[in-house]
Amino acid sequence: MSAQQKFWEYFSAQQFEEAINCFQTFSVEDKSAIFSKFFQKTAFSRNPMIISILYRELHDGKTFDDFHQAWFPPKEYCHPIEKGAEVFQQVFPAPTRVYNAINMENPNEVLSVGFTWIDSDEQGQKMMAYAKVGDKDDLNNKRHDNIDKVARKISSKLYELKTSDNLGIPFIVVK
Repeated sequence: MSAQQKFWEYFSAQQFEEAINCFQTFSVEDKSAIFSKFFQKTAFSRNPMIISILYRELHDGKTFDDFHQAWFPPKEYCHPIEKGAEVFQQVFPAPTRVYNAINMENPNEVLSVGFTWIDSDEQGQKMMAYAKVGDKDDLNNKRHDNIDKVARKISSKLYELKTSDNLGIPFIVVK
């Protein structure tokens, strides 16, 4: 197990003293990689500007894995980069994270929820311009064709975030 893997194991187990001791042995490059990962994680904690919700129903005999394979952008449209040990496909002109889920009572129902963060007016304009023509570009036409083979679209909407409220308990820090 590498020193970074050991650090993340300690960190994930909330063994912070051990994680700090491990971190102190790292080179500046390794420490920078960890800070980059922390930055990416904390950036996702900010409120997104746009939320997209897509609801689909799988065709008979199709699985979530079939859907995910059809849903994921074709390789020629991805421009993957790695930041902080996470891969970003760079398909959209703004930071976007998508969660795909299945209905716990009916695994044929798939819900995709996308969150888009806007960091500047220019980025916001690019994202809005993309949203207006997104259903007409080659990438989305290919994705829609692929998805249509495995699932039927029930609903697809974009929403602007207005509030964000914590209704649960805080994450627990083990001492």
